Amino acid sequence: MTPDYYHYWGKAQPNEYLSDSPYHLLVYHSLDVAAVAHYLLHDDAPIMNDLSGYLEIPKPELRQLLCFLIGLHDLGKFASSFQGLYQPDDDTFLTKVDRSIYAYDKRHDALGWCFYQNAFLNGYLCDIDMDTRTKRQVKTGLSILINCVLGHHGKPIQLEDKPVDAKDPLAVGVKYQHEIDPKDLQVANQWINDLKSLFAIELPVELLAGKDWHTRVKHVSWQLSGVTMLADWLGSDTAYFSYQHQVMPLADYWQMTLDIAKRCVDDKGLATTLSPIPFSSVQNSFGFSPSPLQAWAESVTIHNYPQLFVLEDVTGSGKTEAALTLAHRLMGMGEVDGFYFGLPTTATSNAMFERIEKFMPTLYGKSDKQPSLVLAHGSKNMNATFRELINNANSNYSSIGHSKDTSREAAGDEISSQCHAWFASSNKRALLANIGVGTIDQALLAALPKKHQPLRLLGLHHKVLIFDEVHSADSYMFELLKSLLQVHLHQGGHAILLTATLSLDKREALAKLWLGQEAPSYVKTVAANVTQSTHFPLATHVTMTPDTDIDTLVETSITSPERVSRKLKVDFLHQTSDVIDYLVKASQNHQCAVWVRNTVTDAIDAYDELLNAGVAAENLLLFHSRFALADRSRIESTVLDWFGKDSTPAKRAGKILIATQVFQESLDADADIMVSDLCPIDYLIQRAGRLHRHKRNIAGQRITDSHTTVESRPSPVLTILAPKFSAEPRANWYSELFPKSQYVYRHLGQLWLTMRILQQQGYLDLPKDARLLIESVYAAEAQLQIPDALLADSKADMSQQKRKQHSAKDALIDWEKGYCEKSQARWFGSESAVNSEANTRFQEMPTCEVVILRTEQSGDIHQIGFYADASEFQLELSTVKIGESMADKLTEVPSQFAEQIMMLKERYRGLEYKRLWLADADDKFTYDKEKGLVEINSMI
Repeated sequence: MTPDYYHYWGKAQPNEYLSDSPYHLLVYHSLDVAAVAHYLLHDDAPIMNDLSGYLEIPKPELRQLLCFLIGLHDLGKFASSFQGLYQPDDDTFLTKVDRSIYAYDKRHDALGWCFYQNAFLNGYLCDIDMDTRTKRQVKTGLSILINCVLGHHGKPIQLEDKPVDAKDPLAVGVKYQHEIDPKDLQVANQWINDLKSLFAIELPVELLAGKDWHTRVKHVSWQLSGVTMLADWLGSDTAYFSYQHQVMPLADYWQMTLDIAKRCVDDKGLATTLSPIPFSSVQNSFGFSPSPLQAWAESVTIHNYPQLFVLEDVTGSGKTEAALTLAHRLMGMGEVDGFYFGLPTTATSNAMFERIEKFMPTLYGKSDKQPSLVLAHGSKNMNATFRELINNANSNYSSIGHSKDTSREAAGDEISSQCHAWFASSNKRALLANIGVGTIDQALLAALPKKHQPLRLLGLHHKVLIFDEVHSADSYMFELLKSLLQVHLHQGGHAILLTATLSLDKREALAKLWLGQEAPSYVKTVAANVTQSTHFPLATHVTMTPDTDIDTLVETSITSPERVSRKLKVDFLHQTSDVIDYLVKASQNHQCAVWVRNTVTDAIDAYDELLNAGVAAENLLLFHSRFALADRSRIESTVLDWFGKDSTPAKRAGKILIATQVFQESLDADADIMVSDLCPIDYLIQRAGRLHRHKRNIAGQRITDSHTTVESRPSPVLTILAPKFSAEPRANWYSELFPKSQYVYRHLGQLWLTMRILQQQGYLDLPKDARLLIESVYAAEAQLQIPDALLADSKADMSQQKRKQHSAKDALIDWEKGYCEKSQARWFGSESAVNSEANTRFQEMPTCEVVILRTEQSGDIHQIGFYADASEFQLELSTVKIGESMADKLTEVPSQFAEQIMMLKERYRGLEYKRLWLADADDKFTYDKEKGLVEINSMI
């Protein structure tokens, strides 16, 4: 007799004519997913090694146990309310449901908890011969595990209070009487028992009853839920697992789906670990002799315990190559399978992706099985290199092609194409690729209650995390970073942090975190060491290890190469008019100059003043954040054309760039003359990195002769627009000159300390004085020297920094609670809150994406369209991000275009969540391709 569970469907075609079978039986889908898990958890998989060791269960038994549990991930689909969602009229095989009685008001993943309690747990506890207390402990252990598989749709399930009738194990509680028929529970119970028999498992009762083991399971519950999500995604791929509704014995179907699952996992590149070419030297990897930092990276002793490397050196010292050297060596030792390189911005991520793409043949060479390389950020599809890799199925190592998962015609190279397309199709999946490059945000999301967070964390398992420019993290992001490093440490992971201007207290906090947190089972807590060295540059190597023969913290002083050692004279100007005169003169002398301003409004004002002072428009460029992406991309290209590494004397001569912070964040630019508004010391150092960045002769021609080390231009001078220094300043000392900047840099005491140390030194002598400069502004002792008149604003900013820290801690997941709803109250906030990536950054003021529209005359009709005139990505290229307060002042699109706007929203997904603005119809604001989005009265 055919068991009743064959009469329940699990997947249905949106169009029943697309397949020979219009639906897929629930038990078959459950076995598909379990089969995928079977191959994801193969004996040599790093995740399996870690889980087996930490949970103290041999691999074969653990594999069977987890496959059994994952086979229960869709228990909730036995509910009549779910079955009623698909009731074909001509079908006589499936269970019939009266939809007037059973309404699908609760999700099937949450309904699964009722089935677990009723159809499995109660009966199982009745069958085991144990006292009541031990049974409660077993129940706790099982419940932690089942939470991992039931919450497979991206977040934990919400549990109902007392959903079962204690007197009747197969009764339906009142809360579920309109979702679950009593027969559903009986059928599910039959399925669970047959699945146990199929896998021939015995639950590890003694372990399940142990409180220490409960803690361990909570620790790894994040990885277990990640495996379940991944298995469910792959097991739902109809390119491999075609729908079946013909009845066959479970054992026969299991063998069939195992073969399919193996092919699926192999094709996606998830079954094997790829070994890199053995590391030999920096010279062989990059084609040049190592810098001191790189020489340290190729020779430092690397251990087989979780390690943290903090590399501090100036821009241009080769930190990236040093990090890749360490990663290459870790991969060669089998400590990691790959790495994720996280950077602060999309632009820096794109630039790094280009570098890593060229480095891949050095890392892996050429073989039959090639690694996956994926770019991960919100606008990755606009990256030309990434698109080329997607479209080039014959690429040596990353042939990525779009797979719609609707057929399986691929073979050979095209299978590799599908593999990489699968990673590339989602930022959540991207972290599973062998090598990932993207924004740091994509990794930080693994520490926040975001949908599919466990999948991100699983993707980071057995990888080395490389994060660049960690000094740019504010107090909010730094808390997120620490939490991510904490859980990565627990995974037995490694991390490499790159920085130019990290304060001593942050470095010590990172070292203490790495030494003081719980690690895998073989590690004991080590007494926290504190950092000692104040040298700069510095390499800090922290190892979490129980081995007393290994130094847990080693600080190595590094010598910077002469080519990156710089001594910049610092001058001050105190009036905007003096800066205008200075820049005009520089332009007349055929020099190229940059003025970095603190606000967009100040930058626009300076641009107008220089035009009024007689600077030709063709020699003047404005660059800030309020440009549509189309114009921003054009301006970035012009900046590189005028100021880039390969710019020529003819292109540089007389050019002036007025920019905001966007200039210092990503572009490899080189100015003859630089002016900066007064800002904190670390930002000044970063801005100064674009002054005389490359060796040039007196005419501005770049010197490429490696034997010539002398810069032929006049000695560089960093000119700072600032109020006159006063030992006893007034409260408006800064705001009098910078009425708008005071809202950007609110810690006036740090601005005053910055100016004081620069006046005392007279130079930026880097890297020699880097530590002195940073600590003179940020050290606790320095804060005690802030003048009384500036204390109020400074304390207000310090309070804001503390609020940022608290806000971050409130948002972070509590890892100790395990994967469950109690780990973070925000799991079940609004959908926008759950999915918003903005939570990786603290927003002082809400921002809004505005899509700029324009009209064209077509006969008597005004046709509305996007601002950007492009063949693709018109929406993205027409978008500008501005403050919500400014966006609220923009005039709404006139109602006469309502129908056209509706058509646009239907065509472009996501447009309804953006602000649409027709610049031509606004009498208060306008958009100018040279000046960006501006108030009209500011253009008069």
